[in-house]
Amino acid sequence: IAMDPPCGLHHSNPKEPYYFESECTKGTYLFFHPPTGPSTETGPEGFDYAEYFQCKSRLWEMRVHMTFKSPPPPDEGLYFGVQL
Repeated sequence: IAMDPPCGLHHSNPKEPYYFESECTKGTYLFFHPPTGPSTETGPEGFDYAEYFQCKSRLWEMRVHMTFKSPPPPDEGLYFGVQL
């Protein structure tokens, strides 16, 4: 995972969600996939990555929790982007 501005390397299947903050927002994110070894089997609050991906066809997932520091103007559009 790469952040702009850069804040170091973030690994998948972490034990705790990663925190981010900008001038407008703050929050956490979690990028995970089926485990590849014992060190990547469980996540936050005992979340079992292997059990979660059983019977699912997708290979990875990313969850983002974001809070605005102040409400965005109601007359402006809100856009999210992802680059893979």
